[in-house]
Formats: sequence, structure tokens, C-alpha cells
Amino acid sequence: AAIFADGYSANRHRKRGGAEMIKVLVIDDQRIAREYMENVVHSGKDYELVGSLSQADLAATVCRRNAVDLVLMDVCTHGTKDGIAAAAELHRLFPKMKIIVVTSMPEESFIKRAKEAGADSFWHKEVSPEELITVMDATMQGRHIWPGESPTVKLGISNSKELTDAQIKVL
Repeated sequence: AAIFADGYSANRHRKRGGAEMIKVLVIDDQRIAREYMENVVHSGKDYELVGSLSQADLAATVCRRNAVDLVLMDVCTHGTKDGIAAAAELHRLFPKMKIIVVTSMPEESFIKRAKEAGADSFWHKEVSPEELITVMDATMQGRHIWPGESPTVKLGISNSKELTDAQIKVL
């Protein structure tokens, strides 16, 4: 049964063309971003959405119940864990499962922390040159997609490269 942030559950076990579907869990605290990722999963011919959460704390439980193959994990989530800490836990518990860390924040330390946590790829929501489905396909084929550096993001009259790490963290 699929598990969604609003508590809705549904059985969605299916095959397309006789092939097993890649089971995906989406975790993002922002409803619109979560729904976007859900739509990307639904649009992919090889993917099945088995859950969508706003809290990273629940990820391990959903992964255990649904044999998840791929997690799309936002860095900032509701609950007691951030997405990178949850990704580290998932990597430890399910070493064969693929994890793509996603964010809209221009924080360079996120990339380093995600690599250290065992994530397979990293995707910037607003500015990555690759489409999310492309990153998902590449990651499931065993490739790793990592940005060379954090993108420059316009923040009012400044941009993210002009701010200190502490200032960006406050934002």
C-alpha cells in the first residue's frame, strides 16, 4: 500500500510490459515540490510511486514495508531529522537502495554532506541543467549525478555567492 503525506494509502503494485516497476518514495516538506516529484514519478514508464512524505523520520518504516528502490529526499523536511541525516540512515539500513538528495537551497555543504551520507546523486530543484527524470534514470543505471558547485541564486538585491554560509543558513 502506498503511503502519502496526507495519510492516504492505496495499493499500486503493477507492472508495465511485464517488467517490475521501480518503487519510489518522495520526501519533501513543501507540498508543491512534493507533488511535482510525484508527477515526475508517474510520468516515468518504469516508476511506481509507493509513498510521499513530508517527514524524513518516517522514511525507514515506509522503505521496510514497500521494498523501495529509489528515494527522492529533500534536504529540509518536517520532523526531527533533516533529509541528509535520514539518507545516511537509509543507506546504512538499505545499502542497495538508491538515494537522490534534492534541494532548492544554494548551500555548498549539502553536496558534501550528501556524499558522506551515501547518497547516489544530487539534484537542485530550480537550477539543475538535468531534468529530474534524467537524474533518476542515470542513478538507477548505477551512475552518480553531482553538481560541480552550488548554483548562484538571486536573493532580493543580492545573490547567494555574496552571502556567508551563516547568512544563507538563516535564510
